[in-house]
Amino acid sequence: MRVLVVDCNLRYMNPMRALLPFYISSSSEEVTFFGPGYCSSQDIDRGLVNFVEREGPFDIEVRTVQSLPSSIIDSISSNFVDSKLSFYKRSFAYTFKSHDLETFWRDKGLDRSFASKRVVLLHQYDFQAMTENFRDYVLTGFDLIVGLSREFWESHDYKALNLSNEYKHTNCWSEVLESSDEKTLGLPNFVAPHEFDFNHHSNRRYEWSVVGTTYKNRGLVKELFSENSISYTAGRSWRYMSLQLKERFKLNPFNSRRNLDVLNQEFQYSLVNSKYGYTCGSDLKMPIRKFFEIPAAGCTLVASPCSGFQNLGFIDSVNSIVCEPQDILDVAKELKHNPAKGQAIAKAGQRLVLEKHSVLKRSEQLWAAIRLVHRGKYKGAVWSNGDILFHD
Repeated sequence: MRVLVVDCNLRYMNPMRALLPFYISSSSEEVTFFGPGYCSSQDIDRGLVNFVEREGPFDIEVRTVQSLPSSIIDSISSNFVDSKLSFYKRSFAYTFKSHDLETFWRDKGLDRSFASKRVVLLHQYDFQAMTENFRDYVLTGFDLIVGLSREFWESHDYKALNLSNEYKHTNCWSEVLESSDEKTLGLPNFVAPHEFDFNHHSNRRYEWSVVGTTYKNRGLVKELFSENSISYTAGRSWRYMSLQLKERFKLNPFNSRRNLDVLNQEFQYSLVNSKYGYTCGSDLKMPIRKFFEIPAAGCTLVASPCSGFQNLGFIDSVNSIVCEPQDILDVAKELKHNPAKGQAIAKAGQRLVLEKHSVLKRSEQLWAAIRLVHRGKYKGAVWSNGDILFHD
């Protein structure tokens, strides 16, 4: 099976973006990439149609959120800034010429199909912001839609939630799941081998970590910890703060791979030096990456459950601790008096992520689905106890 992947080779502050090429390429199938960073400037100038004529034919075409037609991607980036290029310079690191990006966006080949079966990967996409034209594009143009499936996504009254107002919130993703469950595939976040740490809790510097965006639940946990003199790290080192200051002055610090590496290292340092880590999935209750990063780093995962928490294999008091923010002090007290329990739960959580939520495992799941699509036999899938089960 010959596979064409149309994408941009970018890096983002969330490591998922950097892992995508490895995740897609970890297959025995023949995978060919087209896009800025994967090809020479000459290939980008000649265009996608020329590339396919030279390198094709292909059995499967894979698109990512970075290779959508201009009519789709423009509507997404316009939520944040007037200029699409300035949006990319602010948000992503890349070493190829910006000219390649602009040429790629103008490529009329992005509006065409180059294989009989097509797959779209919606990793790192804000599903709550899906527009109607994007909904229609994925429904009519693809045989496999990879994102968050029913287990991991809930319909919401967005007016009642604490969310960013930078863009309009819609129920379009819920409509995709309701109308085309048989061609959607839920593949949540995953972690890389270097993110695992096996240091015993007794050797760790911090009791707790509460890292990432200060969502309502995380904010309450931080407040309770501060009021009760419980030490924790939020990962806000001087290196992190210096990057945030540069961002405030619009110096585009995240357009540098070195700076992104520093940001990721500071985050990882906080986790591998903590015994226990609290997280939540925001008001949307999504299975964000921290549900996997925290146990991979050897921390005890203490969490307000995301949608599909049990489907992912998490079991309260076995490989994680279910805890709403108002109960965090009771959990902290129990773990302080019984550190062996916390260590055992951390070990079990790490084993779960190692076996069922690594980048290689997720790649295996993706390619199992793509092979079914290629044979015309994909009929949907469900998650149960950390495993994905394909419908017969």
